Amino acid sequence: MIRRAVRAALLSLAAVLLAVVLPTAASAARSAPARPGILHLQTVPPLRGVVVKVDGKLARSDAKGRIQVAVRNFIDLDKRLIVPETRISDDRKVVFDRFRGDVDAGARGKVVELGLRTARLVSWSFIDRFGAVVPPDRVAAMRLRSNTGEVLDLAGAELTRPRWVAESRTQQGPRGLVSKQLYYVVDSAMVDGTSVVNRAGQRFVPWERTAWVVQLLFFRVSFTAADMFFTHRVGDGIELTRADGAVQRLPFGPDGSAVVPDLPRGTYTVTVFGGGVSFGRPVSISKDQQVALTVISVADLALVTTAILVVAVGLVLLGRPGSARRPEPGR
Repeated sequence: MIRRAVRAALLSLAAVLLAVVLPTAASAARSAPARPGILHLQTVPPLRGVVVKVDGKLARSDAKGRIQVAVRNFIDLDKRLIVPETRISDDRKVVFDRFRGDVDAGARGKVVELGLRTARLVSWSFIDRFGAVVPPDRVAAMRLRSNTGEVLDLAGAELTRPRWVAESRTQQGPRGLVSKQLYYVVDSAMVDGTSVVNRAGQRFVPWERTAWVVQLLFFRVSFTAADMFFTHRVGDGIELTRADGAVQRLPFGPDGSAVVPDLPRGTYTVTVFGGGVSFGRPVSISKDQQVALTVISVADLALVTTAILVVAVGLVLLGRPGSARRPEPGR
């Protein structure tokens, strides 16, 4: 009986304590967001100069990306907290991406992660295979593609001035937000109607470099022409038809050749002018090379004509009546 009485007393006491403590704790938990406090933010990636605004107050991140801002309460803080697009340096700006969790959690002193997208101001220049500068006005267009699938088509004046490109974005990792750096590849660079880069052969990371140097494939090509049978140098020069349909006339020099020191990679149609008959020949340029062209010269035509006449006369003589002896009658 005594044990039962003690047990009943203990149970009654526990019930009273729970009835008092639990509502008090719940009330304290509910009232915590309603009290003033300090919101602690950590930018991802950690960058200096990121701005947040809340309740008319402005705060900036330090060198480690930490932000502390006083708030009047944490109720509906996500509706009052603003992260404006900010240019934090001459060549970088940040845009709000996401929070990890709810900012109301800051009421309990928890650090809230602030994910950012960053953009970088980049520029580019062009060189040939030997490092010599190629004027940008020689490049008609260029296409860049990011590892996220974004395509940038640039042409004309766009190739001569800097451009903002996406630099990084955040994603959810097992331990919180992580910043993922982006990169770009050069899909094409058009010169004279043909692309002079290997597709995706050059990669650039805006986070690491803002001045991109794009190498273009130009080759040194020498053209010569000789007649078909006598292999003598003939012709006055060549006509080079480019991929865009433009025709360039190049005269032969004293050594009998026409040299193009910086011919863009591609396929051309080449015709010799002067000195005989020349038919357009397709020539694919993918390395430094010498191209020997064949021309039907006047001497070649004379030789062919003479050969045809000799054959014709021979056939006539062989086919003349009486040229073969006929059998006498009666024999």
